Amino acid sequence: MKRFLIFVFLFPGLPLFWLWYTFVGPGYWAEYKDIKAELEKIPELEIKELGYNEDITLEDIWAILHVKGKGDLTVYGLTRESFEEPKRLVLGAIGGFDIRFRGKQFMEVTNEAGDRESIKSDVSGYAITIIGGAFSEMFPSDIKNVQGLVKNYDGVLEVVSEWPGPDQKKNLKDGKGNEYNYYTLRDNN
Repeated sequence: MKRFLIFVFLFPGLPLFWLWYTFVGPGYWAEYKDIKAELEKIPELEIKELGYNEDITLEDIWAILHVKGKGDLTVYGLTRESFEEPKRLVLGAIGGFDIRFRGKQFMEVTNEAGDRESIKSDVSGYAITIIGGAFSEMFPSDIKNVQGLVKNYDGVLEVVSEWPGPDQKKNLKDGKGNEYNYYTLRDNN
């Protein structure tokens, strides 16, 4: 009888607990809450907007941030690692300059025979990787995480403010043969 009662309570209880934890409770919101807490720890930073793509988990977390006494910046793809030493950190805007690029980039695909091959494809974007990407060499080398980006706000703004507008795009070719034409759109507000 005891085993029967344990089975009756645990069998439906465990899946219900998992569903609650994953989709409603702290498991669903855990990384988002951790990222918000890490951003709030940076004294010179104010969170203007914090968003995400809602799927099975909260993913593609992004933020519009205000660096006190300096200006705004937008970062995408935030994770817990973004505050340690991430493999990538994505910047979309800084100081009224919205970052844009177009170009051709090699991508891995599976061909009709089922083999992997690299093809060059058209790409465009509204943000660049300032850690771990083709553009990272343009920026101060001590940017290792979000805190480093905030600390180097002026240096990053100086680089981006030198970029041309959409009619005079600059070209960047990386060591892998990818080519990017980058530019900014100036926020007139």
